[in-house]
Amino acid sequence: MRSTMPRVTTAALCAAALAISAGPAGAAFTESAVLGTSGTGAGQLDGPSGVDVGPDGAVYVADSTNERIVKFGADGAFERAWGKDVAVADGTGFEVCTADCKAGVDGSAAGETQGVEDVAVAPNGLAVYVTDDGNRRVNQYAPDGSFVRAWGRDVTPGGGTEFEICTASCKAGIDGEEGGHLRRPQAIAVGPSGDVYVTETSNDRISQFTATGDFVRAFGGNVDSGGGLGFETCTSACQAGNTGDPKGIAVTAAGEVYVACPGVDYVARFSSAGVFLGSFAGDGSGAGTVVNPQSVDIDAAGGVLVTQSIGSPSIFRFAAGPVFSEAFATGPLAADDPTDAAYGLGDVAYVAQRGRDRVVRYALSAGAGTPPVITPPVVTPPVVTPPVVTPPVVTRAPLPKATAVIVLPSAKQCVSRRNFRIRLKQPRGLTLKSATVSVDGKRVSTRSGQRVTAPVDLRGLP
Repeated sequence: MRSTMPRVTTAALCAAALAISAGPAGAAFTESAVLGTSGTGAGQLDGPSGVDVGPDGAVYVADSTNERIVKFGADGAFERAWGKDVAVADGTGFEVCTADCKAGVDGSAAGETQGVEDVAVAPNGLAVYVTDDGNRRVNQYAPDGSFVRAWGRDVTPGGGTEFEICTASCKAGIDGEEGGHLRRPQAIAVGPSGDVYVTETSNDRISQFTATGDFVRAFGGNVDSGGGLGFETCTSACQAGNTGDPKGIAVTAAGEVYVACPGVDYVARFSSAGVFLGSFAGDGSGAGTVVNPQSVDIDAAGGVLVTQSIGSPSIFRFAAGPVFSEAFATGPLAADDPTDAAYGLGDVAYVAQRGRDRVVRYALSAGAGTPPVITPPVVTPPVVTPPVVTPPVVTRAPLPKATAVIVLPSAKQCVSRRNFRIRLKQPRGLTLKSATVSVDGKRVSTRSGQRVTAPVDLRGLP
């Protein structure tokens, strides 16, 4: 079913700009605790990519390189971890460990993961959802780590080949574009109704599910297979979108959906039904301008946290509105790599720093509440007849030639899982904003900044 909303002027998922007010930058984040150290044992982390906080203050971390989910209590103490073969003394299947833990391994059976990317907790704290990139599915767990269900395309052994929900016997899903199918599921968030929202970087869209995994809709540029070329929503006849590169995602208490769009350097806003509402944090170079936003989180009062990983790794804070409040550099090293940030109980925020193998808790400054109401003055613009200008002829440098195949050194087996990265240099005289990279026939999302990079997942490639 196609949406009846007016089309925007471009076919982008993350499109158009909405002006926001700007306040003074503060940099008043104060480090109050560190969760995790580098390693594979109980309470240790290796490459944390996502973080979320439950209503009881418990902190859940997507421990990506260790291939597991790690849970800390509200006091920062380690409670448990779960994944495939994470317990030192147990077997090799899905396990939950509370003391003697080790790094998990890739798996596709019920509860196991193969490329854990992000984690989100339901508002009532009774469900924990994880994006499982390599298995092309979403996994749902109880707060104690018990597996509940998974969904995606062809995830049930002996089932069909379309969208399915599995509870006891599961397998890896497969790529797809129709409703409920997942290709490169990345960030995940839960709305106040319990609905689950997932960003798909390779399908360039947002997919929405119920709390128990039933597909509701997808939205993005040209996602309706029977529609046109503009922004659309679909409930059955869906296809991959045509642009957008969505990454981080969050949902407000009123049900609005915020999406971090690194390809266009701002955060887009949608209604709970996928209607495009505008964007913020981009289109400029002053305070509150984010470059390559990676994640977004929202508290009950409408405050917003946005992480930036290109240039100076920073956290941007906006009050309800959204109104820019302050920015904070997480450290002098790019290795800090703030991949995700989440509000905790009280005036605190948790930041996952992948490059430092830790999650840091910061105390937030006061003064980022509801902004004052400002009535803009009425200005009548003068009538100006623009002069006729003949544009000069500009000779631009040629684009670099496309590289059809990149041949890696010969090896019987790829040892690294997700550490290979293609970097494209800026051609002289041009600014390279995006590139198309395909690996083994599959498109790889790119990230733009001083150069365009494309992280490549080597698993399963010949």
